Amino acid sequence: MRHFIALMLLGMFVAPANAQLAAQLFARDGESKLVHSVSDPLVLRMTLRNEEALRLTQLNQSNEATLIALKGSEGFAKLTDAQQQSIVANYSAAPIPSVAIDADTDWQRVIRLELRDSSDHSWSLTPTVMLANHSKENRVLDANNGLLFKLALSSADLAGLTSNLYHVVAVIGLPFKDKAEFYSNVLSFELIDPGSQENDEKSDEWYQSRVEYSLVTGNFADAKEWSLAWTAQHPATGDAWSALGDAEQGLKNREGAIAAYKQAELQFRAKHGNTPAEIPHLLIEKLSQARTLPANPNAQPQPPATPATQ
Repeated sequence: MRHFIALMLLGMFVAPANAQLAAQLFARDGESKLVHSVSDPLVLRMTLRNEEALRLTQLNQSNEATLIALKGSEGFAKLTDAQQQSIVANYSAAPIPSVAIDADTDWQRVIRLELRDSSDHSWSLTPTVMLANHSKENRVLDANNGLLFKLALSSADLAGLTSNLYHVVAVIGLPFKDKAEFYSNVLSFELIDPGSQENDEKSDEWYQSRVEYSLVTGNFADAKEWSLAWTAQHPATGDAWSALGDAEQGLKNREGAIAAYKQAELQFRAKHGNTPAEIPHLLIEKLSQARTLPANPNAQPQPPATPATQ
């Protein structure tokens, strides 16, 4: 009985027998391996997706196209009704399994990171967890919906680790089918000594690690301070302006968030051109969300955005 109550407190999956979940752990820009300074906070991403729903959706789309082609052929018209019905049945759409997740799932208590170094020493770390793309009410995993997490480790969390190559997996401590928990893929990262980076000109990655850690842990004032320093040193970096917009939005500063997101869009356009596909959809969504914030009557007028150069 105690075990059942514990599961209810943490959360649970409700899934049909043919559902298949997959957790994919990756670094900043989708890398499966990264080099990271031991003195910098580390933010990893993890997606949780319904793989069987994706597979069956693609299969259904392929079967539908094949069936349309068959029905339009001369040979199909010459078949008997029974033969036609048999072909249609063979190419009929398969039901898509969806996975429901308890809306009260406590992801902070559910997810941990297991590390192992090249000498086979192991560590278990508890990251700060942020669910990055879904509201609390929308927790159904199907072909179109997955979960995106950001998993943050502070520099203090990494303090016990030395410069070395590490392999890390995310462990999701919720029962799924016949297993008490399941694992992500393995991500490799190399921790290096920070000495080589101690100079006045910090890299985009140096700023990004600090900004993202502050955002994930809800320290929006710190995130704004780091973002302002980032945009000052790397004004042509669209991600820096987007991060400033995130910080302003966290601080409920509507005008500041909108101005920062517009500047981010401008930098992306300056770098990639005006093709709409080059503007990240997430940035467009963020700008829309910022416009829903209440206006600040004491806000200062924002200057028009102009492309930055480095």
